Amino acid sequence: GKHECPSEQGRCGLSKAHNNSGVLLAHGSARLTVHGRLLIVHRQQARLEAQALEQELKRRGHDIPVYIGMQFTTPSIADAVAQARAAGVQRLVGLPAYPLCGRSTTIAALEVLAQEIENAHWDVELREITGWHTHPQYTQLRADAIRRVYDGNGISVNDPRIKLVFSAHGTPIKYIDEGSRYEDYVKDSCQRVADALGVQDYVIGYQN
Repeated sequence: GKHECPSEQGRCGLSKAHNNSGVLLAHGSARLTVHGRLLIVHRQQARLEAQALEQELKRRGHDIPVYIGMQFTTPSIADAVAQARAAGVQRLVGLPAYPLCGRSTTIAALEVLAQEIENAHWDVELREITGWHTHPQYTQLRADAIRRVYDGNGISVNDPRIKLVFSAHGTPIKYIDEGSRYEDYVKDSCQRVADALGVQDYVIGYQN
């Protein structure tokens, strides 16, 4: 797909951002059929992520607001677009909260964002971030989380009786046949985390 370009992962030109920039953090969400408690927790998590991103940008010298838009529930991506427009944003960065770029996740979220901007007849500069699983800090974050589970249970990462299993979201086969590199991204991300842990023997399983 047009968005799936590893060389562009994580690059959005914020070093040149001006005061009228904004970041739209596009989230998936628990589906509406899931119990309301999960929806509440997901929204709280999204708000915390947005606040953390704003704080980090400010620490780096960018006073840039972050707006939350959900694909499947409220606040919607359309809501976030309306907020950003009302705030006078002139440059918008679309940041899907999916580390692995996939057709039904990252690309779908960015397409909805572009469509909502068009629907609003809003002339705004849009930049897109298509995936960020190769960022060293993300790899370390995942490795540290796994290591805490090992340590908390008194298990060695090199114990031959223990098998590390990575569980990844699935994607429709038709997208793979059409050229999506999602499967490659999954394998690459798992390999990076395994390397950070010093684990050579692991398996990958897809959830659907």
